[in-house]
Amino acid sequence: MSPETRMKKRPLRARPQSVAGYMADLSPPAALAVGKIRGLVRKSVPGCTELVSYGIPAFRLERIFMYCAAFKSHIGIYPPVRNDARLIQRLRPYANAKGNLRFALSEPIPYPLIARVAKALAKAYARQTMSFDIALATGTALPDVQGASGTRGMSLKVKGRLMACKAIHKSAEPDTLMIRISLKRRDALIEEKPATYYLTDHYRPYPAVLVRLTRIGRARLKKLLDESREFVTGEAR
Repeated sequence: MSPETRMKKRPLRARPQSVAGYMADLSPPAALAVGKIRGLVRKSVPGCTELVSYGIPAFRLERIFMYCAAFKSHIGIYPPVRNDARLIQRLRPYANAKGNLRFALSEPIPYPLIARVAKALAKAYARQTMSFDIALATGTALPDVQGASGTRGMSLKVKGRLMACKAIHKSAEPDTLMIRISLKRRDALIEEKPATYYLTDHYRPYPAVLVRLTRIGRARLKKLLDESREFVTGEAR
């Protein structure tokens, strides 16, 4: 059952506006369990933040990836784990028909297993799936950057000079963005994260790097596009 459905089934009352407010309403056993889960999620998924969504605690990086709710006799964790067969098998004793998890307060709670759940859910849901449309919106939010989208894909320009575009040469992988950057910076990026950044022979002579959009988050892409904006602007001087 989803967090939304769970909240609809609860008696009408003021929803908590903060995680601290939510915790204050819990019984001691439930507060202890939720407190431990909160701590292990923060440890298992560095950089995540807590908030209240649908009236229950949630955890977020770029997107919410996990909910944790306390009930009279159990702790619920949502959404279901997908695409990890071994973990799903371990979770069977705690999963309902839809895969949502219920941990009884009357029994020992398997906190190490919940840590694995947090990592799996973060991997699946925490990052917003990057696309050329998102890249276009991210770039045009920068100063002096204009965007365009046509039959040959999207492009970004700063003061009329190309700074990024969809990599359309046949040597590039699908869902690749070409971003203009200095040769030195390009080499450093590829050495640091070869799964995200790469080159083909066609693009090698140019001051540019190829970016796999499926391997980069919005914040990192924004930073790189801003570097490109400064690089291209500096070339024009």
